[in-house]
Amino acid sequence: MLGKFGQCLKCWRGNTAIEFAIVLPILVLFIFGTIEFGFIIFESATLQGALSTAAREGKTGYPDTADQGSQCFGGTCQYDSNGNIINYGPRWLKVRSLLYSLTRTLFDPEKLTFTATAYPDFSTLERAMAGDPTAQGVGNDVGMAGQVVVYTAAYPAPILLNRMLGLGPGGTIMAHNIVRNEGF
Repeated sequence: MLGKFGQCLKCWRGNTAIEFAIVLPILVLFIFGTIEFGFIIFESATLQGALSTAAREGKTGYPDTADQGSQCFGGTCQYDSNGNIINYGPRWLKVRSLLYSLTRTLFDPEKLTFTATAYPDFSTLERAMAGDPTAQGVGNDVGMAGQVVVYTAAYPAPILLNRMLGLGPGGTIMAHNIVRNEGF
């Protein structure tokens, strides 16, 4: 009485293949998402570890000349026409090169940005973070003895799953480290 249509309703052959075809894209997205999330966590931990090591190196001071009172050890700073420092000398270069050398196998140094901002103390940093315009730090400076330095590293994260789904290029992996320089 049901005819051929009724016979098709009773037939179970091929149901597994159809269910698998429906579930497969979701399963693949979940697996790739999990792998990519793990990779982003790995990149973030690597960047944070490298920044912590570089900040630890910077906070010890390791002055290599007798000129310990200025931010430019041994008079190695270079200035532009407005009197702004454009080359910070051995401490700044050593901290930056240490960060780059610790991350060079995973990150492209051309895309990795590194900044250090020195504040006189934690209260000035706290006011600056609260938006007080009078509490400003010295940018691109690893600071002097006793100063508080905020180290920041950022790298654009190319999230492959976002590109596959057409959601954009991805985000930015950032690491921050705040230290007080030792008396050097």
